[in-house]
Amino acid sequence: MEDHCLSACTYLFLAGVKREVAEDADLGFHQPTALGLITGKDIIREMVEYYRSVGPREWFIDRIVATPPDEMWYPTQRELKDGGVSTVEP
Repeated sequence: MEDHCLSACTYLFLAGVKREVAEDADLGFHQPTALGLITGKDIIREMVEYYRSVGPREWFIDRIVATPPDEMWYPTQRELKDGGVSTVEP
């Protein structure tokens, strides 16, 4: 990734096998927003299950869940690597 990927875009990024984040790129995470008939707890549970299936460490997922939907967490390059998100050194 060379520019920025925020919010739901991270689902697509994490679907990749070889995941690389450029030094100046923004990868932003936050808790999902519940829409329609899905409750907030249900959508968070679904997000956590998906993230667990694609590789981030549990502490990284916990940090995403702790970030409110109206905020954005931009992990550092070290956090991305240690958290199992970036699979390639920048």
